[in-house]
Amino acid sequence: MFSLRKNDFNPNAGFTILELVIVITIIGILASLSVPSSLGWIYKERQSSYIRELIGYIELVRKEARRWNGTCTVKPTFISTSFGNYSLNVNCKGMDNSNQSNVVVQRPKLSDTVFQEMSNEFTITPKGHISLPANSPSGVTSIVLVVGGRHSHNPGSFQQPKCILIEAPSGIIRTGTYQTSYRNDQNRVGSSKNPSLRGVFCNVK
Repeated sequence: MFSLRKNDFNPNAGFTILELVIVITIIGILASLSVPSSLGWIYKERQSSYIRELIGYIELVRKEARRWNGTCTVKPTFISTSFGNYSLNVNCKGMDNSNQSNVVVQRPKLSDTVFQEMSNEFTITPKGHISLPANSPSGVTSIVLVVGGRHSHNPGSFQQPKCILIEAPSGIIRTGTYQTSYRNDQNRVGSSKNPSLRGVFCNVK
């Protein structure tokens, strides 16, 4: 029968330098594989979080416009950097032309790793409908917003950013993936107007 004896244990026994090097190398390889994946997930979650905030804000403005029978003009801002900046310029007026600043101050802010492009400005009517500018191109019946990443993760790579489609005049909002590829560029403008965006390229869910 097998039995353990006191002499079988060596209190001075431990890892050799070679064993430590092998273990550290394996840990380093695993870390190098997992860290980029984790960063990519974090950046995508920031984009998703901003999209949810943006949709919630637009719905809030529509609700408030109906409540006090007013109108709100929503325009894209132009900012070179994203961090801490508002992505929309909003001007709301009540039925008596009073300024409704309580809605404006709740505008969503962009993080430093997210960019936004918007096809055009639009107006929310007292009934909550979406009205497009008179100079909108023929056949355009929606507002398109593209939200993507602008960070140092995988620089030079390409991405298909997410998109928001706001139908006019119904105001139905849908989300999807924009079918045009964007280069991952940390220096990309944080928020801008892009009249070339089209709803047909927003592959909604």
